[in-house]
Amino acid sequence: MSERKDPAEPVSMTKASPSGESPTSAARPRTVVAATVALGVSALAALGAATVLYGQGDYLHREQAKTNSSAAASAVSKAVASASSSHSDTASAAASVASVNATKYPTGGSKLDDQVSQQQNGGLIMSLILMLATGFIGYGVFRGRHWSRWGSLAFWAIASITGTFAGFTWLLSIGSALPGPFKALTFTSALAMLAAVVFCQLRPSVEFFALSRPTHSAGQRRGLFAPRVPPSGGRQAPGARTKSILTSSAADRGEAYIEKQRSKKRTTANAEAIARGAELARSRAKAASKSRRNTEG
Repeated sequence: MSERKDPAEPVSMTKASPSGESPTSAARPRTVVAATVALGVSALAALGAATVLYGQGDYLHREQAKTNSSAAASAVSKAVASASSSHSDTASAAASVASVNATKYPTGGSKLDDQVSQQQNGGLIMSLILMLATGFIGYGVFRGRHWSRWGSLAFWAIASITGTFAGFTWLLSIGSALPGPFKALTFTSALAMLAAVVFCQLRPSVEFFALSRPTHSAGQRRGLFAPRVPPSGGRQAPGARTKSILTSSAADRGEAYIEKQRSKKRTTANAEAIARGAELARSRAKAASKSRRNTEG
């Protein structure tokens, strides 16, 4: 058996769009490439910010101690005010709350170390989740998936609400008193995420995403607000007007009623004619039978 001399055509690994065309790298707009790069920069910057936190232990200890001291003082003042209004012993109330605050709001020791460690670990876990989600959205954007336009916008909104490093609130960190490396990385992550969202909403990107939008063919469900497709058995001629209760006029409804009554009358007349025919046939059969008996007699 001889082998073919001509090489076989390479098989494309890209998924074709419903229209039969697959978005190629040449047809990919620059805005889509820029959005993909911006998503990657945002994820890497967020991971870098979480890593930098592990080198800012002294700063985190000082800030957490200040926060705990302020919270403890506020709790003591509220307890004293409550005891004074109820004519109780304010000194014992203040001492009781202070003993509780020593555990709940530590200003030093191992408990404060635990709180700082929780902040560092929480920032790292949050950044890893951010990287996974950003990678998924970035893949959809680069491949031109129709959902990636709104997916990037929704993820940016969620990141802003939850306080993730890529959220909008960290754009304001550039003017804060945070450590320089951490501040620069969080600002970069937030700015890159916002740029990616903007790039996805530009016209070339929107047109590129629309190429992979699924089309509804026969047998598929229509959308919630899509027009109703008439059944195959009830197709009308081109240009014919579809009549319904809302669009038909009084004359159309009257004509339909008259036609319905005529149909009922025709049905009744046909039934009466059949009954008369059957009665006539029976009469003729009786007459013929009587005639034969008379002849035989």
